Amino acid sequence: MPGKCILILLDGAGDRSYRRLGHQPPLQAAATPVLDRLAALGCSGLSHPAAQGQALPSENAHFAMFGYAPEHFPGRGALEVLGAGMALDKATVAILAHLASLKRADRHLLTDDKPPCTVVEADQLFAQINPWEKAGVRIDFTRTERVRSILTLRGDVCPWVTDTDPVTQGRPWTHLVPPETAALMKKWRIAARLKKCREEG
Repeated sequence: MPGKCILILLDGAGDRSYRRLGHQPPLQAAATPVLDRLAALGCSGLSHPAAQGQALPSENAHFAMFGYAPEHFPGRGALEVLGAGMALDKATVAILAHLASLKRADRHLLTDDKPPCTVVEADQLFAQINPWEKAGVRIDFTRTERVRSILTLRGDVCPWVTDTDPVTQGRPWTHLVPPETAALMKKWRIAARLKKCREEG
């Protein structure tokens, strides 16, 4: 075994088979001479970080691949905060956030891809709505990369917050849980909208 090795993870490479590709998934149908050579020179395998066939989010799967137990996973938000070089303490709840375009269909809000805004426009938006504080809870919205961002909540806030991203474009935006955090976030969004309207005249 060499003293150093390179681990290559084909994260997100899985796909469905397509008739136009001879009923193969895209990766199998693609010409991959570099990957083929790497595979021939090294070792390849399949990893099932949870139950066989169970798909995990990338961050959970990577965490398990490096030998950590699931109960020690700190959450995607915490990893994003630390990766961005921001401070994190036990009184802070960190949430990964993306700017997204939404459209209304019947009684649902549907995701409609990433907003066509520049980094400068995103920074202007963040500057308009930061910070927000009410009832002993402070919310900060920090851009990290393009329209990727982090929400930090400080105060008496539940650390267990569900994901609202339906992953698939055009699907309804899922409800946030727990209800107390959802109500807090709704007040924050309303306050941000009112502040933006006042500044625009």
